[in-house]
Amino acid sequence: MKRVKILGDHSKLHCGCKAVMDYLHSLLQNQYIIVTADDDFDILLVNGEGSMHDNAKDHKNKLNAIKAAQQQGKLAYLINSVWQNNNKSYDNVLKQIPHIVVRENASKRDLYLNHGIESLVRLDLSYSAAIAEEVKVTHFSMQPVITDFYAKEFGGWVKFTAGGAGKAKHPYLDMKKFTWAELVNSLKTASMLITGRHHAVFAACKARIPFVALESNTHKISGFVNMAKMPIPICDNPRQLTQAIKWAQENPAVYQEFFDFLDEQPKFTLADIGL
Repeated sequence: MKRVKILGDHSKLHCGCKAVMDYLHSLLQNQYIIVTADDDFDILLVNGEGSMHDNAKDHKNKLNAIKAAQQQGKLAYLINSVWQNNNKSYDNVLKQIPHIVVRENASKRDLYLNHGIESLVRLDLSYSAAIAEEVKVTHFSMQPVITDFYAKEFGGWVKFTAGGAGKAKHPYLDMKKFTWAELVNSLKTASMLITGRHHAVFAACKARIPFVALESNTHKISGFVNMAKMPIPICDNPRQLTQAIKWAQENPAVYQEFFDFLDEQPKFTLADIGL
């Protein structure tokens, strides 16, 4: 069997990234040997996720790894990726990748308009990850729940707090403290998710509960939601959250239609990249 190396395992960040790797491993098992670290390989699969933007360090590291594999005559693919606001430094590398798979249409447009590169759109791999039913469930009593948000002003992630001695209005959900199955099944007991996390939005979709999202450091949330051409609001700043929450409460049927749309989308398979 051919040996596959996966680059871009972000499982330590939270359960959504772990779900991506779990699904990818499930596709490869029994067909390929998965190698790690500096082991030799025949095929390189680069999981782009949210790192391929603004010429970031991870973006460069991943494309340099693809370039090195190409120079060795090995197959290398970029999958499950955002793409936004990168310069043309790696265009020759991109042109030699047999198949590129992005997670939403905004990334597909960026790659084509700014680099002349065609790509395939498939939903984030977490959406296809298996969900066990018999898991620990945190019961939210049909309350809204909230995660952290990306603060552009600070260039990092922040958690809303109540201030003073008061308690936060909504329960806080830390994605590092759940497995993917625990997260999805726990969200089924909530009325709504308020989040700045891309994978948290996917968890809400799997649980089929409304979500209100604050845009992250890329178009990965808005690009994904806008694929369905439905009026689900994505907030650009926290000041817009109140109105968006009100809209979500008043339009539950739109979310159910959106979830149906997602369920109709094809899952990523190895055949998408010719394997």
